[in-house]
Amino acid sequence: MDSFTEAWRLICDYCKTKITEVAYNTWISRIEPVNLDFSSGTAVLKVPNDFHRKTITHYYLNTLQEAFLQVFGTSDIKIDLRTDDELVSS
Repeated sequence: MDSFTEAWRLICDYCKTKITEVAYNTWISRIEPVNLDFSSGTAVLKVPNDFHRKTITHYYLNTLQEAFLQVFGTSDIKIDLRTDDELVSS
């Protein structure tokens, strides 16, 4: 993979095959890739707000984890969902 952004496109493509178009457009399409650190095994993704994060965590986190497994070949990547405010303060 040349970049996390390119990998993110593949992850999104996978998610599109697993959830409805409405769910994808409402929840997944609004996520932005921020950073992927293989040494710590963490993928940081930006979400619009805390409600968005809670909904993704509750309903779509497993789908995202499956997508990461398909794209990277490992289930050892922790998905860290953060709001813009959390990214600025960290």
